[in-house]
Amino acid sequence: MASRKTTLRPYSFAENCIDLELESFKIDGSIRKGTLVDEGSKSIDLTSKGFETATLKFSYNINEDLSEYSPEDEPPFEILVKVQNITTHTRRVILRENIKDSGTFEVILQRKDFRGQIEIEPEIVRQDSTHQQQGYATDTRKIIGDGAEWTIDIDENSASGSGIACVCEDFSELEDERITADMMFYLDISNMDEPKILLNQKSEKMRNIMDNRASQGKNARIRDILNDVVFLPVMYQLLLRSLASTDPKTGESSHPLERSMFRGFTRKMDYDEEKIESLASTLENPSEVEELSSEIARYLQIERDIPEDIQKMINRVQN
Repeated sequence: MASRKTTLRPYSFAENCIDLELESFKIDGSIRKGTLVDEGSKSIDLTSKGFETATLKFSYNINEDLSEYSPEDEPPFEILVKVQNITTHTRRVILRENIKDSGTFEVILQRKDFRGQIEIEPEIVRQDSTHQQQGYATDTRKIIGDGAEWTIDIDENSASGSGIACVCEDFSELEDERITADMMFYLDISNMDEPKILLNQKSEKMRNIMDNRASQGKNARIRDILNDVVFLPVMYQLLLRSLASTDPKTGESSHPLERSMFRGFTRKMDYDEEKIESLASTLENPSEVEELSSEIARYLQIERDIPEDIQKMINRVQN
């Protein structure tokens, strides 16, 4: 494929330079025969599989010489593959390695972590920066190539598991004194088994942006910003409630979501048994709550990969 410049990128860009193919799949540890994909399709349907864990093995192939996309003799490129689930505000890097002609990787999906549709996005990015040179991407994390997106349908958008459903409402029409027309969103936890994020959508344009599934373009950038604006305070509220509602000695709670968030936080932040058991008293002490709040903020940024998301957003806007 020939080098090309686009209206969005003032440098050479290798469009569709990565080919992904599904090699095999396992459902709850058992290798399944047959196919999940029609010939020529890049969509996988798991809605009828009734799984807890699905493991999909993909192969990738770089279909052109990428040396022409860098001023260096040995381009400092790496391949990234990201999994994104807009409904649950989840983005994960599942592959990051130095560029080579081909390779394989696995996508491991826990059913409880996702809802609706998942996107798998392959990209080629720069690992470091170099001196500016016209016609080339020279900044760290610049995307210099991509591949066709794959989609995986997990369910029919039913609000189950630990996923949080997003429901679009016109707040000016709701008869709830806790929700006012000047709010952007509201976390409805009246049923903690199925919490919902109510999004204030006053116009069709807003609805179209939030429903956008593209990985690039102006509306996709706006959607990603809105998701991050909503995600952090919502998850902070849910996590703080989970820490307060879960028995620190047993790790048990009345709701699966609270148990899952409690365990995820304490494991990621390397809490030992003593620190876990002290959570109850911590939440009653204002000075200790401040320290805990800082740890929650750090945890959410790590889990969401906020620094990289922001850098990617800046790169896209600048281009």
